[in-house]
Amino acid sequence: MPIICLCGRGPWFPGDMTVKTVSENALYEITTPSGRKVKPADGRAWVYTKDRFEELVEEHRITFGKNGNNKPCIKRFLTEVEESKIVPKSVWLYEEVGENRNARQEVKKFNNENPFATPKPERLLERIIHIATNPGDLVLDSFLGSGTTAAVAHKMKRRWIGIELGEHCHTHCLPRLKKVVDGTDKGGISNAVNWQGGGGFKYYYLAPSLLKEDKHGNWVIDERYNADMLAAVNSEKRIIA
Repeated sequence: MPIICLCGRGPWFPGDMTVKTVSENALYEITTPSGRKVKPADGRAWVYTKDRFEELVEEHRITFGKNGNNKPCIKRFLTEVEESKIVPKSVWLYEEVGENRNARQEVKKFNNENPFATPKPERLLERIIHIATNPGDLVLDSFLGSGTTAAVAHKMKRRWIGIELGEHCHTHCLPRLKKVVDGTDKGGISNAVNWQGGGGFKYYYLAPSLLKEDKHGNWVIDERYNADMLAAVNSEKRIIA
């Protein structure tokens, strides 16, 4: 939708003036400048009471379209919209969030021999994490790949959990996150967020399945489980119960 310029208050765009929450004092009839009488669609109500709507009309904050025949819309001036509340664009250009070529250069900083086939640029993950979370929130990536999500979340002061079963968990994720923590990772968004290092993480191996089927078709405890591992399993069961 094009932005319309209004002298004095700057650019603005028309915003919907109805909501789903129906209130009796917001179901009044409005007469447009052209004389047309309009009401909210079924199941919706005006955002404002009649008194507040009339005040907004006096303040020239309501538009009825070029010919004065449209349903009213509220004028939303860009100067009054906080940056953090702007709806994310549906198209993110590579100039803003990077591309795979940028991401491969980022990965080469900690694994030059095998820079990973399809890494994501840190700027892309920064945009996503900024929109979806706040500092201190928990970010989960169950297919961690080269570790970009965890690295960016860490630099942005989010807690995170990364899960990866491939060998690149050892060859890519671990060395990358070590560099993030000790502050030697100067690539990606490090300069943009003034990342100097800090924090830490725990690195766990997935245990084998507790049970396996023997040659008789019976489910038995896997022999790889020792007494300490069994005790840990029982402890976890008690916690969950």
